[in-house]
Amino acid sequence: MDFQIYDVKLRARAKNDLANQFDFLIKITQDIGIANRIITELEQKLEGLEFMPNRHPRMPEPNADKRRLIHKNFIAVFIVNEEKKTVSILRVFDARMNYIKYV
Repeated sequence: MDFQIYDVKLRARAKNDLANQFDFLIKITQDIGIANRIITELEQKLEGLEFMPNRHPRMPEPNADKRRLIHKNFIAVFIVNEEKKTVSILRVFDARMNYIKYV
């Protein structure tokens, strides 16, 4: 089977979101090791978008051009560019928040 490999890029806002999530995890767990493990796991899931990113569901209208990766308490919003074979990760949210209004 021939798989296309996509180039995964983290946009500035998504990088900032990850840093904020990391800080929040340290605050609630009081353990930098746990926070690091959780964020590393999430980053690995994001890197995994290089293979078949379109397997993830589309966002509801009016954001149907975007997709979302759901992992534990996180939702990453991204766009797939089929022409350039790229995945642009736009934002990373805590799944418990009303993230739709920030997309």
